[in-house]
Formats: sequence, C-alpha cells, structure tokens
Amino acid sequence: MKKFILLFVFSISTVIYSQNESIIIDYTVDYLIPNKEGIKDTISIGYNMDGKFLWTNSTALAESLAKSMIPNPDLYKKANSNIIYNTTTKEIVMDINIDENQIFFKINIGLFIPKKGNVTNVEDMNLITESTDVTTKVLDKEVNIFTIYPEGKEIDQIEVAIDKDYKMNNNIIFQRLFEIAAIATGEKILSSDIPDGLILKIGDNNQTLIEAIKVNTTKKTININYSFKITE
Repeated sequence: MKKFILLFVFSISTVIYSQNESIIIDYTVDYLIPNKEGIKDTISIGYNMDGKFLWTNSTALAESLAKSMIPNPDLYKKANSNIIYNTTTKEIVMDINIDENQIFFKINIGLFIPKKGNVTNVEDMNLITESTDVTTKVLDKEVNIFTIYPEGKEIDQIEVAIDKDYKMNNNIIFQRLFEIAAIATGEKILSSDIPDGLILKIGDNNQTLIEAIKVNTTKKTININYSFKITE
C-alpha cells in the first residue's frame, strides 16, 4: 500500500492538468453491492450515454483512499470525492476533498496494475454476448438477461440485466472493464457487441454482484478546470 501511495504522490507532482473540460452524465444509478461482511453498500454511478465516461462520488471509496494517506480518522471520515473514468483514453481523473485540503490527479489506470511476470503469447480476443430466455425483476420491471464473456473463455462469463428502454452505448464500457481484468495477462479485447441499454444488474454464477435500486435521468454537467502554470 505504501508503494501504491508513493506512486500516486509522484503522479500528482508530475501531472499538469491544464485543460477545461465539460462532461455530461445522462443517467445516475444507485446500486447495492455486497461487501466482505455480507452487508450491502450503496454506490452511485453516473453514465454518459455514449459510453465515454463513468462517474461516481462514492463516500466509501473516498474514505478508503483518504484513510490510506491520512492517519487521522477525524479527517479521513470527512473525505468526499468525484471520480471520472474516461473509457476512451483509459484515464481516471479524481478529486478528493478533506476540509480545506484537496488532492487532484489524472492517471492511466493500466500503469498501476502489475502484469504477471514476462507476458508472452498474448492473445487478442472478442467479447461474446449471448441472449437468454431469462428475465429478472429490477425496479418493478422485468429486464432481459445477457451473458457476456471473452471469446473461448465461457467460464469467465457474467450475467448482465440491461434495460433497453434507455439509450446507452455499452460496448466501450464492457471492453474497458474486461481489458482492465486482463491487464495482468496482457490480453487485449478487440471488439464487442453488447446490447444498448442501461445496466441494472450484474451477476456471476447466480450471485448478484451489483443491482440497481434507483435510476435518476436528470442530466449532470461536470466541469473540470484545475491547472497551474510556471513562467519565467
């Protein structure tokens, strides 16, 4: 953990984010996620309908990150954050606030995930999507379930409930999620054919990993403008 924090501090000191950028979040979904203690935590995830951006302001994640940097519980329990994942550039932009203190950084997440030894015979693969005859009830609505897995690796499949009534491009989102999972082995996802729609539930081996409890269709605009310039 100390090495991880050191890398973050180094990235903060070397990155200059001098760009004005506005991001549109079209949908915000509140999900229940089981934690290690068997208790379900709530997390909000915002989606850009083109699939370019994911956003969260998770209090639990903010507190966890702050706890790894600040030993004073009176301070890290006050932490709040905004986290944006750019699926096009594979970058994470994060802003953590604790009282009058602010930590801001932008990183490529792939650089912080270690690979397993010397990766050889790297395989490129496609994501396979299969429709099923099964539906599940989420938010008082029957939603179709699809199975998604890397080509040739049916054992790694997940079940996803997608509400097609919402306009949402899921292809790049799932490509990036599977690519992150495959970074350790060096595998690359070439293409995917995920149905459009809003993700309401994800499961694995009949175990629910995440399930929506609320959908907010009010658009959010997030303005990013943090920079410093040095002149002589």
